[in-house]
Amino acid sequence: MVKKANIEAAISNAVLDWVNTNYPEVIITTTQNESNFGNRKQVGSLGITDLILFTRKDTVLCVLFLELKTAGLGKTKRGKLGKNQIEWNSKFDTDFTASNATRGVAYGYEEAITKIREWYNEK
Repeated sequence: MVKKANIEAAISNAVLDWVNTNYPEVIITTTQNESNFGNRKQVGSLGITDLILFTRKDTVLCVLFLELKTAGLGKTKRGKLGKNQIEWNSKFDTDFTASNATRGVAYGYEEAITKIREWYNEK
């Protein structure tokens, strides 16, 4: 059986390729998964999203924080947010959501692409 982490890594790689091909002006980066570290000092922000995208609209810097989860197809269960991810999202929603900064959770590649298109205002 394929591990969810491997599926999420594959989704992340495919999304990175898609963004770099379709929106070369967007800066996209991945974050280090906290499960690879032993403590908060090495992570900085527990629960931060898998991807962070940056673009400029006129003179405004726009940011999308996007968490990737498995879609739950076949034998793979739909991914769930962990405790730190739930807390991070809540903190972001309370203190940092702005017209130029948003976050989302995407279940699978297609949903990730849809959310990125919406963020970029392409429909």
